[in-house]
Amino acid sequence: IRLWDLRINSSIKRYTDPLFKENNLSNAKFSPNFDKIYVGCGKSLVEFDPKTEKILINEAINKIEKTTDEINFVTVSNDGKYLATCDDAYILFLKNNQ
Repeated sequence: IRLWDLRINSSIKRYTDPLFKENNLSNAKFSPNFDKIYVGCGKSLVEFDPKTEKILINEAINKIEKTTDEINFVTVSNDGKYLATCDDAYILFLKNNQ
């Protein structure tokens, strides 16, 4: 995943995780206050901190493996309290971020 700055037309950060080599990325979502990036990767949800000073981030700060099938959709509530995913088996995973 690359964070792109349109003002300079260039990538300013790159996020990767060992899971990315084994699974397809399906969806990415910023938290409302832009302090987290959530990415659906196979049956896992990975979390990155976009405010880190590093340019190359080689591992997620958190990994959640609660789904039974590949994640299709990731969303965060407007207040940032809840994180939800949905997979091919129509199972919803809901996490309270507080």
